Amino acid sequence: MEQRQRPANWASYAEGMMKAAEQKAKAGQVEEAIAGYLMAADIFLTLAKSESTYRAWLDYATKAELCQKKVKELMAGGQG
Repeated sequence: MEQRQRPANWASYAEGMMKAAEQKAKAGQVEEAIAGYLMAADIFLTLAKSESTYRAWLDYATKAELCQKKVKELMAGGQG
């Protein structure tokens, strides 16, 4: 089975997406913020799936959970 290659900077990229989404939420661009958080969550979940250690999996899964929480808050009308 071929192992998937992933750039080493995907986690940094997703964290940058989270920061950008936070700025968009503060600026009132809720739809764009939600999209950014969802994309970051997808990346974190993909990274978690590819990890072989619990600690690394937990780190990525926790970040994905935070993104999902932010989306729920934005959808509920808060600026979270």
